[in-house]
Amino acid sequence: MERSNFRVLITLGIALLLLATVGYLFYANREHQIRIPEAELQQRFERRLPLTKTYLKFFDVTLENPRVDLLEETGRISAGMDVQVQIRTPGKTRSYGGTVDVAGLVRYESASGRFFLFEPQIERLELGDLKDPTLERVRAVTQKALEEYFSIQPLYELKPGDIRQRAARMVLRNVEIEDEELVITLGL
Repeated sequence: MERSNFRVLITLGIALLLLATVGYLFYANREHQIRIPEAELQQRFERRLPLTKTYLKFFDVTLENPRVDLLEETGRISAGMDVQVQIRTPGKTRSYGGTVDVAGLVRYESASGRFFLFEPQIERLELGDLKDPTLERVRAVTQKALEEYFSIQPLYELKPGDIRQRAARMVLRNVEIEDEELVITLGL
């Protein structure tokens, strides 16, 4: 009787090992491509703004009205938005409005299945008649606000219920911009 149970366990173990091997071989060289249109990225940003935050107790920065541009020639994502800055000093509050344009690359966190704009860099900042050295301080504060925003607001999240996306969650193979779409290739 014991010998019979032992054979059943060995057979079951071999069957599970074969099933795991077949599953691995099936998915090992498979790629899963996700195409995110520029308009969808635009909608995602619009849902998360406006956002106002205070920095160094003197600066209130508000980000709103986002614009997204996928730059096929450089493979970067450009994001522009309106920015409002209030500078509070003793007895006086000054407000400046304008625009900021940033660009960055895509970073993938496999544990969460989320994609972020990585290392966003200000390419252009216009705030009315604001001049140096105050403009440089405001630039630094705005850069900080953008880095914080893009570090917690994903560009895209893999759908947890999608078995193909869950299986492909392990490795980011490629990110490119093609025909006004962000094209993400994942695989095992």
